[in-house]
Amino acid sequence: MLVNPIANTRFPAALMGRNAPYYKIVGLPARLSDGFIGHSASARTLIEAVRWHEGPDWAKAAVLYRQLVDEPGHIPAVARNNLAVLLHQQNAAEEAVALLKELAETEGASGAVAAYNLSRILEEGQHQDEAHSYARRAVESDIHLYRIKREYRRRIEEVAARPNVEVVDLAELLGPADFVDYCHPTAEAHVILAEALAARLTQPDGARERDAGYVCVHPSPDAYFDMAPTLADHFSLDFDVAPQTVRLAAAELLQSARELGPRDFLTGEPEWPEPASDLQANIINTFRYAAGHPAITSLDDLEQWLPEYGWEIGRFPEYYLCRILHDYAMAAEKHASADGQAAAALHRQLSSSVQRARVLPGLPRTADSRLRIDTSYSRRVLSKVRRQLAESTALFEDSRAHRIATVRNWYLREAFRFGAHSRNSMLYPAWTLEQLIEGVCVALTIALHQEAAEIERSALSLLDDLGRLRDVHEKYTARHARSWDFAECEDYRTELAALRGLFARQ
Repeated sequence: MLVNPIANTRFPAALMGRNAPYYKIVGLPARLSDGFIGHSASARTLIEAVRWHEGPDWAKAAVLYRQLVDEPGHIPAVARNNLAVLLHQQNAAEEAVALLKELAETEGASGAVAAYNLSRILEEGQHQDEAHSYARRAVESDIHLYRIKREYRRRIEEVAARPNVEVVDLAELLGPADFVDYCHPTAEAHVILAEALAARLTQPDGARERDAGYVCVHPSPDAYFDMAPTLADHFSLDFDVAPQTVRLAAAELLQSARELGPRDFLTGEPEWPEPASDLQANIINTFRYAAGHPAITSLDDLEQWLPEYGWEIGRFPEYYLCRILHDYAMAAEKHASADGQAAAALHRQLSSSVQRARVLPGLPRTADSRLRIDTSYSRRVLSKVRRQLAESTALFEDSRAHRIATVRNWYLREAFRFGAHSRNSMLYPAWTLEQLIEGVCVALTIALHQEAAEIERSALSLLDDLGRLRDVHEKYTARHARSWDFAECEDYRTELAALRGLFARQ
């Protein structure tokens, strides 16, 4: 049984390319220029043009784009594309189409992006056949995203002619409105595919083989070439150093940090010492990451939970927090049999098995004897959650366009946390929201342990409001997947603004 997949032609091309954020995309109102850095005069001119474009002062942007289009190198192609998008926004479609048709004939990211933008403009102009042709060209020339090419589909069609081979062709079942992004189907589309597979797999008499089933594993990307390495080996998740060495180096760095600045993280991040070795650099990277989580409120907290293992200071500093959160989840699960809203909320939001599963090298079983269970710490955690909410912009914005335009920055890391499957939360900052929920759950666990009713009420109220925030994001990102309309949604922004006001009053 084979599934012949399809590419979502409505998803922009080349977004995994190195310079992808500099290209403007028709119908994608992403504002990214504040994070741009130019290392040449031409690059700085392009960045200035993009800033005016996003401003908007389209007249100034157009002047700067036109200054660049005839220069040599890669930047003129970006400027030509962006000028065409700007002209389309100014209803000068004829000149925009002419620029893009010329650019679409070139190889690489510029040609793929131009073909995509051209398909969107032609579609708006009711030139459907030509629009479809350029949409297919964008997919075929996109070498930066995992796009299903025409040749791949043709090879599966050839296999379908062999005896005892059945093919489920997604071209007959799904369309662009059935995808979350460039390749991941929506939940509803998964149901359609599952029903199609079930119809083919079910035996006529309703019988089922005794060994039928499905097993999910984490293979190494090199599995077809070398069966020995694990996924952890392939990605070098572990830093090869003894636990005692890690603890001593971490303690020394914390002492230096105490001498440099404030110990408290409620008003900002401390100043970290300059690393003198790769080991110190890795530990500081873990400290910096942890300092952004609401459960880490001061240098004292880091000293309470010194990093111990190489995998906590490797490429995945989040594993350090997984160990701490796992222990709090274990403590919370001791209250699982208790009645009440708090125990039920913890059961839904904080799971030791989830935290354990996230650490691919393996999480050691530890007791909760090192947990901080004082109410002053729980109040600090809740205070940090509220501060981060008050300072956040991304959580209260329609981030769909921004997330799509920056997919190369977040997709792989989030895949290790959430899985590589389809999810609406690809289109909003779910990880940031989840960390706030984790912080509240830590405070709530302490409140249950200490029978601190005031803290329990405060934590439950925050959890309820954070849940409402997540529900708003889920509702509108689900609608986006069905309509594929990148335009900013006024209702979405209105509901987010109302929730921001709610949090501001707390």
